[in-house]
Amino acid sequence: FFFSSRRRHTRSSLVSWARRCVQETVCIQIILTSVYFPQDPAKALYQAFQKTQEALIAIAGNYQLPIVEMSGCTASVVLSHGNKIYMGHVGDSRIMYITKSEMQEKVCTPGFLSQDHKPEIMEERQRIESSGGEVRKLPNDHPYRVYLKGHSNPGLAMSRALGDLLAHTCGVTNEPEVVELDNADGEEGYIVIASDGVWEFTRPEVVGKLLKHHKENAPEYIAQKAYKKWLKRDKNNTDDITVLVLSLIHI
Repeated sequence: FFFSSRRRHTRSSLVSWARRCVQETVCIQIILTSVYFPQDPAKALYQAFQKTQEALIAIAGNYQLPIVEMSGCTASVVLSHGNKIYMGHVGDSRIMYITKSEMQEKVCTPGFLSQDHKPEIMEERQRIESSGGEVRKLPNDHPYRVYLKGHSNPGLAMSRALGDLLAHTCGVTNEPEVVELDNADGEEGYIVIASDGVWEFTRPEVVGKLLKHHKENAPEYIAQKAYKKWLKRDKNNTDDITVLVLSLIHI
């Protein structure tokens, strides 16, 4: 079984292209055509992200649209196979995991299975700088961003992404970080995949509480909570908000 979430970081149609690539290219690559599947699902995920990047480039070229140079998106993918769950991601759409037993505790403290790919992280920064890029934070700007050395572009606030061809020339990569979760004991639980529009203002324990009390409609409640938090900060602007909740007992 295959689940994915994407979050764009430009105002373009690239995210719909990525969705098409993920649904058509990645699923086919992993489940039907990958030489690594089912023997090595982790390697199949690595390969799938590369094929998706290639598909995005091909789509942009076929339609003679240059926006892929400065457009891109995050991607978080969950693949369930046998008693194991494999998660691959690029960017900052985090993957959270919480068991049913943790949800029964008075204080619910879920954990993240992914880390945000931010350019200020030492390993990410070293790769960027060794590829001719630089990481800096402009005055009055919140995040650190990736730039071509001595230039004002691309200004990407993450170190891994799909698309973003200009950023890929200075150290940004589409190589996913893959995590394996062993669920051999069949413990019930939930995986939450959400964009940074959720995690910016919504703590994981709040998400866990909403899951506990609104299991069937949890994605809607989580999204609404995040949306209201954004509006408190800025009545005219919110970030992209995407939420996907997976029940481990059903996958």
